[in-house]
Amino acid sequence: MSDAASPFDDPKFVAGLRPIPAGRVDVPLPWPAADLCGTAPDGQDRVVELDPAGPMLLIFFLSLDCAGCETFWSGLSPESAGLAGLRRRGRVDVAVSVRSFGPGQAAELLRRAEALGPVPVVVGPKPWEDYRVTGYPSVVLVDPSDRSIRGEVVAFGWNDVEELLDPTDS
Repeated sequence: MSDAASPFDDPKFVAGLRPIPAGRVDVPLPWPAADLCGTAPDGQDRVVELDPAGPMLLIFFLSLDCAGCETFWSGLSPESAGLAGLRRRGRVDVAVSVRSFGPGQAAELLRRAEALGPVPVVVGPKPWEDYRVTGYPSVVLVDPSDRSIRGEVVAFGWNDVEELLDPTDS
């Protein structure tokens, strides 16, 4: 990122953001959801399947060179307050999708993925296309029981994720 005071001053940060404000997206829901298909950070094939008997799934669409994404990269580690807060809300699974990474970033992606412990990281464009994500950081809430998207948010902090999970705001 450049030396800009705000991430919004950095063209790399705003390049793919959707032209919507932060917060919940008010569109007809549910939408169809798909398994997350791509590769693991180590290059092996990876699929995160939607288990109809499993809990709700939060998919974090992140980038390595995004100041806004850093909140979630650090907040999803097993010992973090962010992930603990999600777990306190009830059963929810979490996955991370990274569209791509630049030359020389493979080691950084692997380090970040290892820091997430059991949270799976899927690399590749397919999840971004399947979920129509054009910017980051974005979070999508999926109900695996009927393979549907229940909400999405361009998230600039944990409050946006909490709002996505709050059924009183739907």
